[in-house]
Amino acid sequence: MSWAQFLRRVEAHHRPIGGWFRTGRGMCLQHLDSAIASKVLDYLTFRGAPCLPVHDSFIVPRSQERQLGETMVRAYYAQSGKHGAAKVHPVITGWSSPAMEALIWDGVEGP
Repeated sequence: MSWAQFLRRVEAHHRPIGGWFRTGRGMCLQHLDSAIASKVLDYLTFRGAPCLPVHDSFIVPRSQERQLGETMVRAYYAQSGKHGAAKVHPVITGWSSPAMEALIWDGVEGP
């Protein structure tokens, strides 16, 4: 298969976002992601909560898990609203329990 054929297959498979390829949209989304992460780190640092960023995740003491979750959701809403993004809930996974996830969502208001 040629490179051109491969690209056509990728674009066909990802048709809903096919128009974004080679437009710079990916770099805009990467910037949005880094702005969200920066807000999370700034807030937790201000609160004195130790936080280790690892790629697209954050590691905190279990006692800070709820604060991290609420901060992540609020930072997402704050940053995505600046860029005219659709008002949707972010997908965040990896909580210690379903009960903790429910507490986090209960602690923040949606968009």
